[in-house]
Amino acid sequence: MLGRRLGKLWERMRNTVRNKPHDLEFQAEMEEHVRLLAEQYRRQGTTAEAAMLAARRQFGNITLLEEDRRAMQTIRAIEWLRGDLTYATRMLRRNPGFAATAVVTLALGIGANTTIFSVCNAVLFKPLPYAEPDRIVMLSERQRDGKLVSCADNIYIHDPIAIV
Repeated sequence: MLGRRLGKLWERMRNTVRNKPHDLEFQAEMEEHVRLLAEQYRRQGTTAEAAMLAARRQFGNITLLEEDRRAMQTIRAIEWLRGDLTYATRMLRRNPGFAATAVVTLALGIGANTTIFSVCNAVLFKPLPYAEPDRIVMLSERQRDGKLVSCADNIYIHDPIAIV
């Protein structure tokens, strides 16, 4: 079951990348159907030109059929992405000054974003390298003049209680 689905997905991806032979084969098949239908109309007594027009009218829009077939046999998102990238490349080649500005802007933005994340990751997100870092506290006291003083400043080395 999974193997069959993966096989179909692989086939659709392959058809997205290389589709020209399949398109030509499909087009030839559709033309053959129209030709056979026109031949049937000619056997009924219509002229060759009228038979071909009637066959094309009855058979329907061949381009629409080709689009439907491609939609079933390819992955449309990859095809759209390829078209968008082709268009973007063409536009960037047409305006090299804009392309250079866009590349520099993207490089600066990505570099700044990476730097800011690296600093935030090191300072804020990573846990402290101590056992039970959520239990670490800082003790301080406020003096009469309103100044905050760390209690570590008041610990004496010879005080047996402060040595842990």
